[in-house]
Amino acid sequence: MKGRALTTIGLIILCITTLSAKETWYDGVIILNDNQVLTGKISHHEDEDLIQLKQDDKIFCFSAYQVTSFNYYDTSLDAIRRFLSIPYEDEYHRFADLFFELIIDDEVSLLRKKNPYGYSTDFQTANTSYDQSSHKNDYDYFFEYKGKVIPSNRFKKDLKPLLNLTLENEISGFIKDNGLSIHRTYDQVLIVRFFNKMTEERSDQFLTSF
Repeated sequence: MKGRALTTIGLIILCITTLSAKETWYDGVIILNDNQVLTGKISHHEDEDLIQLKQDDKIFCFSAYQVTSFNYYDTSLDAIRRFLSIPYEDEYHRFADLFFELIIDDEVSLLRKKNPYGYSTDFQTANTSYDQSSHKNDYDYFFEYKGKVIPSNRFKKDLKPLLNLTLENEISGFIKDNGLSIHRTYDQVLIVRFFNKMTEERSDQFLTSF
C-alpha cells in the first residue's frame, strides 16, 4: 500500500509539472479499466506515457494502468487518434502497461509509440491516415498478433515465423516478387498487409463453402 501511495503521489506531481509545461487539449474519450467512459478535453503526454482529462474546472490524470483505451481528435493531423493500454514485456522480460497508438486494426495490427530520443526507425510511410505527418521517425513501431506485442526490430525472429505457419509460400513469393526486405519497417508493414488480406480471403472462402 505504501508503494502504491508513493506512486500515486509521484503521478500527481508529474501531472502538475507537465501541465505547466505544455497545455495542448483535444476533444476525446477515455475508457477506464472498470468500463467507465469519460469525455472531455484530453492532453496526451507521450513522453511521460500519461494522459490528462479536463472536465469543467477539474483536471484528472491517468496512467496506462488505469485505462483500457482512449481516443481524441487531433486537429493538427485532422484525424482521430486511437490508443490502447497493453501489457508489454521488454527485452529484459519486465512487464508494464503502456499506451500504444493503434495505426492498423486487423488480424495483425500495427502499433506505434513515441521514442523519447526523437528518432527511431527507417519507417517512411505505411499508407495510413498519418502519412502527412512529418514526425513518423519519432516513433518506434510494433506489431500485435494473437495478444503478443512484437517490436519491428524483432520481426524476423518473432513475428515472421508465426505468419509462416499458415502462409509461408505465399509470403515468400510476395517478398520475392516485390523486392522487399524483412529488415525495413515499411516493407514489414506491406508484408503484414498482405498477410491480413490473404487471411481475410481464406476466411471468406471458408464461410462461402457451407
